[in-house]
Amino acid sequence: VQGTRNRFFTYWMTFRLQGELLAGKEFILYCTDSRISHMELWIDGEPMTDAPIGTNYAFSNRSVNSRYLAYYLPQKSDMTIDIKVFSSQSSFFAFEVKEKDTFIGDATWETTMLGGAYGVFALSALFSLLMRLKFRDSVYWTYASFIIVAFLTCLYLDGSGFQYYWASTPIVNLYLLLLLPLFILLTCALLVTSFVDAWSWSNRYFQIMFWSTAVSVPVGYIFTFVAPQYFLHNFCYLVPFIAMIYVCICSYRKGFGSMLPFIAGFLLVIVTNSLYMLQPFLSVESYNSVIRLSPHFSVVGLIVTLSYAQYIKFYSIFKSRSNAKRKAY
Repeated sequence: VQGTRNRFFTYWMTFRLQGELLAGKEFILYCTDSRISHMELWIDGEPMTDAPIGTNYAFSNRSVNSRYLAYYLPQKSDMTIDIKVFSSQSSFFAFEVKEKDTFIGDATWETTMLGGAYGVFALSALFSLLMRLKFRDSVYWTYASFIIVAFLTCLYLDGSGFQYYWASTPIVNLYLLLLLPLFILLTCALLVTSFVDAWSWSNRYFQIMFWSTAVSVPVGYIFTFVAPQYFLHNFCYLVPFIAMIYVCICSYRKGFGSMLPFIAGFLLVIVTNSLYMLQPFLSVESYNSVIRLSPHFSVVGLIVTLSYAQYIKFYSIFKSRSNAKRKAY
């Protein structure tokens, strides 16, 4: 069953499951998007839970302890399933039925991938701390802020944060929906500004990044609440990255070699998030774990490229200091 990104609409879906293999085995019906606000399910007219599940309700309401919105199906060879879905944010409705062991195996594989992503966050934070102690440069505080925001973004997107950290406070999901795009853009723009030394308001690069963010974010918020079904708000958030790519290209041509990883990282963000936003045009079979986790890949790739950019910059500083000391002797 596949739906759209329409927001503030209630959807009813009915379908029938038949098959001899259904009898005697445990199957799970789940929604592949964890950001659904409200979901209820009936089997042959009987409600499956006492309370609805979703991001509007405490995580303890869920009968299946998973970041997905999931239900155990009865062991019957013929059943009629009715689903009621409502979302107060831009979401994608795609439902799948899997045998319990298959569901657990796929969930374990995705969790392993997520663990690798969060491991990159930890290594990047350690790298930032070591560089800060070595060079005493304030850019590392900006980089640390970016890592924190990226970490929260991934926790929000994959539902792990709601599952493990703010399970009893669903309102946090709404705050993160509104604030995370702004913080991601601000921290990235500050990093670029720090690397090209464009802190002056009269600097053309500073003005390009400032105005692209100042205009795109409010417009994105408007589309979030007015017309989220067209997912234009997500494209608005990509505009500042295009502006930052332009600044990085211009700076690289002027001799800032550390800008090349920035360009690669921002291009990765645009490509992977564009793929993620094309979900409504994909079939359920095409909507796999790689697409579901594409925002994570973009964030991890951006962290790796920005870490490498810092290494390039401060390796050149370290080399310059070493050469100066040799000349002094």
